[in-house]
Amino acid sequence: MPESAARTSIAFRSSAALANNYLKALACHLRVDYERTHDLIVLLDAITDAGQPVPGDVDKCKYLQPYAVLFRYDNIAVGKQNPLNRSTTQQDVECVRNWAMQIISKGVRHT
Repeated sequence: MPESAARTSIAFRSSAALANNYLKALACHLRVDYERTHDLIVLLDAITDAGQPVPGDVDKCKYLQPYAVLFRYDNIAVGKQNPLNRSTTQQDVECVRNWAMQIISKGVRHT
């Protein structure tokens, strides 16, 4: 697999983990209504709009957005993306996971 394809795969899988597992789990826990989406920005905005502050180290994961949506459907062409680093991407996903799980495990709910 060419390195660019591998990086795209890393980003897609990481962003999918963010959108499908952690952010949606947190949104459900907080009883946040959100549209059916893979859009990380929409999910983070919905969580913020519901009163849950999003820390900067979680919010910075928005850079994965093009990989979450644009590359998912019919190879939609997008502008040049910054190169991805496997270790950094994994650390960023872990940061989101830890934040979401901390809130969920405390049982904090916003209505």
